[in-house]
Amino acid sequence: MLAKRVLVVEDDALVSMAVEAEIAGCDHAVVGPFGSGADALASLGFVEPPDAAVIDLRLRDGSCLDCARALRRCGVPFLVYTGCLAPVELPADLRAAPWIEKPALTGRLAAAVNALLRAHVIAA
Repeated sequence: MLAKRVLVVEDDALVSMAVEAEIAGCDHAVVGPFGSGADALASLGFVEPPDAAVIDLRLRDGSCLDCARALRRCGVPFLVYTGCLAPVELPADLRAAPWIEKPALTGRLAAAVNALLRAHVIAA
């Protein structure tokens, strides 16, 4: 798979570094990371949309829901990487997104990002 650009939206610096390392280990480029939804949203207006995104459910400025909606509008597939259990009732913008609970075993996040990218290419 050719190198892709993966947006990372994570407010915990240590988790963010681990996510970056896993994505870089797959030879993908990291966009960000951004610690707030507002910063991530602002980046979408200034750069070419990423090929995929990894977003935390809870960010320092609130929920990732606005990011999820913006990514969907741009046609960018994303997964939610969070320390929260998936609630029974998810907002519509998060229902179809893969959900990975922190901490994940090494390689699981990278595999999920690659699967997300492959599925998006097949669907396109």
